[in-house]
Amino acid sequence: MIPVEQQPRLFAARYAMEWGARLVAFSSSALLVDRFLQPAMTWTFWPGWIRETMGSSAGRPMAIGLWAVGWLLLVVLVWQSEHIKRQGRQAATLF
Repeated sequence: MIPVEQQPRLFAARYAMEWGARLVAFSSSALLVDRFLQPAMTWTFWPGWIRETMGSSAGRPMAIGLWAVGWLLLVVLVWQSEHIKRQGRQAATLF
């Protein structure tokens, strides 16, 4: 659906945006863990099984942060693949 002459420019822009998003996610994950998750783990309203399951070592907040980032990436990838499939079906009906 994209004209051939515009494909290299759009591919380069998409590639740059994807890697920029990865860099921001990687660099901000430690800040998120230190400023939000570490204090949040001391809150008393969490069910006991969550705290026991996540461990008790010094690296627990970072592990939880990476776990959350992994799930977020998985959800976005599934959503994006469904969105691409939907666009493909709509394009197929146009021709």
